[in-house]
Amino acid sequence: MDPSSFCHCGRCVKMDLLEESVCCKSFKSTIKPEDGCCILENPLILKFLDREVLEVNLRSVWSMGCADTETTDITNKNLRYSAYRSIYLWLKKKQKKGGKSFREALPSCIVTFVRQMYPDDSYTGFLPKSPVFKSRKR
Repeated sequence: MDPSSFCHCGRCVKMDLLEESVCCKSFKSTIKPEDGCCILENPLILKFLDREVLEVNLRSVWSMGCADTETTDITNKNLRYSAYRSIYLWLKKKQKKGGKSFREALPSCIVTFVRQMYPDDSYTGFLPKSPVFKSRKR
């Protein structure tokens, strides 16, 4: 989808899937960008994207026995996963009730910014269900 049809912050880009074509201005969240601003202008974003913060987040998830990444290596792919997870939880503040999946695509501007910080040769894109979610034996 052409960003001009969904973007109101001025920083969204064309995404591969329709459900990824979301702007931070229309994303239902407890954290809202200031008038005329993109969510990326919130100073907390850079704190969430700090490499060491993301590594701690990954190690915390892994230490709980959760295997929601393919490996337990500190790679750009896993750092992006950690960034998306952290930002999503910050924006939403909580999971949906009733045990239902809380997965939904993050705004295009955020995804693009995270990809620029932790680049790779290819990207998975948004998956409505995690392909991995299982518990690791401790």
